[in-house]
Amino acid sequence: MNYIKGIDIGIKLVRLSDGTEFSSTIKKGTTLLNGMAHIVTWKNNEYVVGDQDGAINPLLDKVDTDHYQLLLLTAVAVAVPSEQVINISIVTGVPIGFWGSLSQKFYNTIINMGTQGIVIDGKKKSISINDCIIFAESCFPYIDQHKYSLLKTFVIDIGDDIVNCSMWNGVNLEEHKSFPNAMISILQSLATKIARNHSVVVDAMSIDYLMENDLDIYYGEKGAIDVNALKKATLEDYTKELVKSIKIKFKGIKSMGACDSIRLIGNASIPLKDYLFKDLAGFKDTIVLESEPQFVNARIYDALANLRFGNIKSKGYK
Repeated sequence: MNYIKGIDIGIKLVRLSDGTEFSSTIKKGTTLLNGMAHIVTWKNNEYVVGDQDGAINPLLDKVDTDHYQLLLLTAVAVAVPSEQVINISIVTGVPIGFWGSLSQKFYNTIINMGTQGIVIDGKKKSISINDCIIFAESCFPYIDQHKYSLLKTFVIDIGDDIVNCSMWNGVNLEEHKSFPNAMISILQSLATKIARNHSVVVDAMSIDYLMENDLDIYYGEKGAIDVNALKKATLEDYTKELVKSIKIKFKGIKSMGACDSIRLIGNASIPLKDYLFKDLAGFKDTIVLESEPQFVNARIYDALANLRFGNIKSKGYK
């Protein structure tokens, strides 16, 4: 049986189209802090994939690292849990601003991985990636090409480390830009403000949990600290600068105002929603926050996989 799958490997999280996700962290050993993490044996080494105290890989050009390849193999194993021998064709992505420089290397490296053997949570897997497509992040019209074929669409994809913006005429890309500093920079900025204002050493994982769960109380070495005002100021400042940068880059017939709709996707669009709607109030009739925006890229990849490799089975396609 051949499978197909879209896999979104972000700097913070790996996501599949069916709503499955795990942290993009890896550490050697078998000690679990998070029951949702996976113990994986690969190349005669044992790893914990997806635990809170593991390391991320911040590199943009990371496809030939063990870190990236282990995340990819783990994602395939998670996507097809019932099979021991997995033959699969995948679609995954890179930031739209770097697609031209990175896509061929990602393709070549993934295709040349050959058959890889892993053991995940005690189950042996033999994984062969037979074909792959390296797509660009923020290609929203490809989630439903028929629906968006006659529309002009502006996409703001706020991820973990990069903001991908793109302007589309149907499914034809008219303009694009990848801006640095997304969710991770917001977390770093908030952590710095809390540390400076309250003279405490801030735990990065606690800040991440606070933001993801929309909490206003930081529990640290000095007990409970109300950080609502600091969090609000951080999100407001970040959004104003982002919107300013977008308006400078995208002008005239390629601007947000020239489009039928503005689609907000990506994990960080959730905590930034209110601020984006405020700073883009002039487009209130056309701006849309997509449902489960953190999974949209994975679903775009899955839609493309279904289109290109549609004669073989797709698990989890929506």
